[in-house]
Amino acid sequence: MIEKNKILESWIMVEHLSEGDIGLNDKAILTLNDLQEQDFYSLFLHKIEKKKWNRRQKGGVVVYFDIFKFQEVVDILHAEYGLESTDEDIRFGDKFSFALYFDKNLNFLEDMTFFTESAYIRKFKKSSL
Repeated sequence: MIEKNKILESWIMVEHLSEGDIGLNDKAILTLNDLQEQDFYSLFLHKIEKKKWNRRQKGGVVVYFDIFKFQEVVDILHAEYGLESTDEDIRFGDKFSFALYFDKNLNFLEDMTFFTESAYIRKFKKSSL
């Protein structure tokens, strides 16, 4: 049981770090409430223009969908495998289900679309592994 717990805790750590956090307190993050009668395209262009990227910088816009607490995923995994929580859980942070990427000219970068394992676990109440 101890080995299973270590493996699960390691996987939770990797999952947490690989997907990154959404810093909801970050002033650079806009929500749908921030649109204020502006269309997405105009809003994104305005934000990109304010960044003033040079020619070598790639930059652009990332749109995150379905933001949730990572703790939900940790709880599901512990329930699925019948393991008790430990103090070493990384359970804090906000995650997202998927993200769409646009370059600084607002061209959609299809190959950069990112779906998270955490979203799968949250939806189906089990891991895909």
